[in-house]
Amino acid sequence: MKSDRGDVVRESGTQGARLTRRDLLRAGAGGAVLLSPGPLVGAEPAAAALRAAAPRRGGTLRIGIGGGGPTDDFDAAHINGPSNTVRAEIFYETVTYLDNRFRMHRDFLCDEFEPNTNGTEWTVRLKPHIEFHNGKTADANDLLFTIRWILDPKLAAIAAVQLTGIDLMR
Repeated sequence: MKSDRGDVVRESGTQGARLTRRDLLRAGAGGAVLLSPGPLVGAEPAAAALRAAAPRRGGTLRIGIGGGGPTDDFDAAHINGPSNTVRAEIFYETVTYLDNRFRMHRDFLCDEFEPNTNGTEWTVRLKPHIEFHNGKTADANDLLFTIRWILDPKLAAIAAVQLTGIDLMR
């Protein structure tokens, strides 16, 4: 599960310990070094990069995920299998999250996600100061654009089935 800071939070047996993405990548890289069959060429520069304290903008992230195919893309509306789901969970943040116990978590992009008394209308308030990669602050219009994009019949989005009950005409 991800926290509001994007950390991965371990729930079972760790009493609230936090494992950040950076820690996970460091642990994975360290494990790869330990399990490698011999000395790594250029291991010292790689080790120095792992020890670097400050994050650095830019670069390339390469991830190996089983499955998928040549037509996969980064449009979250096209999620249709395990590899696409993993990619979406890595690169995108959701408005809210419903866990495997059907508890709604509001520690993602929304501050409020509440129904009215009869469940026919929902109020969604995004957290302030959420920014896209280009620095633009996200607002309600961005959320509405995304929902309309997914519901557009021309897109034929697999995710549209999950949103068909939403009436945006009001």
